[in-house]
Amino acid sequence: MTLYIMSKSLSNYTVWEIRIDPKNDIMINSDRLKRNGSYKGKLINGTIMKRVLLFFPLLIVLLSCISSRKMLELRHYDGAVAKSAQALMKNPDNQKEIDVLAQAYNLANDEDRQRLKFLMQSGEPQVWEEIYERYMRLENRQDLVKPLSTSIKQRINYTYVDYDKDIIESKRKAAEFLFSKGESLLAKGDRFNSRQAYDRFIRVKHYLPSFNGIDEKISDAYAKSFSHVLFQIRNNSGKRLSHAFEEDLLKIGLQDQGYEWIVFDTWPDPRIRYDFTITLNIRKIDISPELSTSAQFEETKEVEDGLEYVLDANGNVQKDSLGNDIKKIKYKTLRCTVIRFSLGKSATVDGTLDFLDNDGGQLIKIKSEPISAESKFDFVYALAKGNKEALSEETRRLTTLTIAPFPSDDQMLLQAADRLKQYTFEVLRANQHLVQ
Repeated sequence: MTLYIMSKSLSNYTVWEIRIDPKNDIMINSDRLKRNGSYKGKLINGTIMKRVLLFFPLLIVLLSCISSRKMLELRHYDGAVAKSAQALMKNPDNQKEIDVLAQAYNLANDEDRQRLKFLMQSGEPQVWEEIYERYMRLENRQDLVKPLSTSIKQRINYTYVDYDKDIIESKRKAAEFLFSKGESLLAKGDRFNSRQAYDRFIRVKHYLPSFNGIDEKISDAYAKSFSHVLFQIRNNSGKRLSHAFEEDLLKIGLQDQGYEWIVFDTWPDPRIRYDFTITLNIRKIDISPELSTSAQFEETKEVEDGLEYVLDANGNVQKDSLGNDIKKIKYKTLRCTVIRFSLGKSATVDGTLDFLDNDGGQLIKIKSEPISAESKFDFVYALAKGNKEALSEETRRLTTLTIAPFPSDDQMLLQAADRLKQYTFEVLRANQHLVQ
């Protein structure tokens, strides 16, 4: 499957080519990327494939909006060939598309053949990957045009070429070069070169899945590519920490956070030489006293309390126009005395997250990030004496609450530990490059 999309900035266009073959291999090129290389790789675990599939509807819409002539003008010849060939399959008499196809097809072939000639003359072993890609482009381009009518193929000077031998040879030599390069990188023994070796071996697997010894090399390079990090806790606060607090923190689940090329241990393994140590250095623990305050106040409410006569200035009952006594609603004030109690307690854990490089068996501090977490206990309830009909909804709710006991110091610290883990995740995520 090949897709072409074009994005437009203020100053220029960028045409992207995305090719996915039935084995889930992917090649992404663009007119900009060609100056800096291109991405090519295996869709390991389907991650890249899933991202590409999310954009397929958009890609199809964009593709339909780009003319073959525009692609030709941008010198993106393969895109123009694909677009024209598709149009000519529907309408073989479209002269404009035939003209575009003739130009794009021959210009693209000339470009690839000239580049192949240069690469072959260079004699450099690292060129075999590009040689293979060039031959694949020639073959894929030829396959796009092959189903068209004979008259169209004659007009574009189409001549069938069997590229199989060249493709097989260049693929084999590319795999051999990559395998040799991967072995050299792996022999250096450090994780950085092992990661490069892993990339080379994966590409060998892409070209020749049954290449002798490739699976063992991939496994070996993969295992040696990780940095091993020991996460530990040091209590330098001068205060006692419960075993449950430290145990909860060490269940932090760092390995579940998807860090690239990093393996975390929270308990030291004597068989492993750790590249880095990350220390949660607890320097200060503050637990407030159990605070209890109270405040007394009165709440009132005016309610109807029957009727009363309306009197004039002389104290006589007023009459209406019909001679009837005038009455009005009488109100009374309900009162209730309230005692509002507030309970409070807090715990704060302050410290640093220290990143240490175990270079040559010595701990070298490379960074220290401050970290802090707080847990709070706040509880409010109320007692009422008097007519509770005078109470507001909120005060009435407070009078129904059962008094909550103060949490213990250990309980407060465990709540702080949960927050401390979250902050630790955030700091590690921002600084993971230090331990890769």
